[in-house]
Amino acid sequence: MRSINRPSRITTRYIQPGDLDMSAVDMPGYIGWRRTSSGIQLETSGMLIEDGVQAVKSVYPQARVYSDGGDAFLDRDDPRNKARQRVQDTPELQQYRDVIFADWPEGDEHLQWIASAPLAEIVSWASEIAEATQNEHDATGVDPSRAV
Repeated sequence: MRSINRPSRITTRYIQPGDLDMSAVDMPGYIGWRRTSSGIQLETSGMLIEDGVQAVKSVYPQARVYSDGGDAFLDRDDPRNKARQRVQDTPELQQYRDVIFADWPEGDEHLQWIASAPLAEIVSWASEIAEATQNEHDATGVDPSRAV
């Protein structure tokens, strides 16, 4: 069983070229974006950043995606993409999407686990996290996913 840790970091992706018309992109409201010298910077907490990447790629399939200012091009073999595809293709995991793609301290190791672990193990872990989060919310009245 995986441990219960809290995600904490902001996740950033850079899209190039940086002169894309972003008004044509149906960007999810929880994804922030701005133009920088490294391209278009997308930003949110956790691994939900991939939703922003997919929004851009749906309009601009030729866009290149980087994990930082341009050094690390992301491709289909990236653990984030494999994990995202598995969740997208597995109905039992879709309800736990926010838990699965939170910014876990294990990083790529967590995503590799999501991409390859037995389904029952992932569901058990994710439901435990979801229940613990709900219990914390019920006890404190503060949504832990929104805590700063």
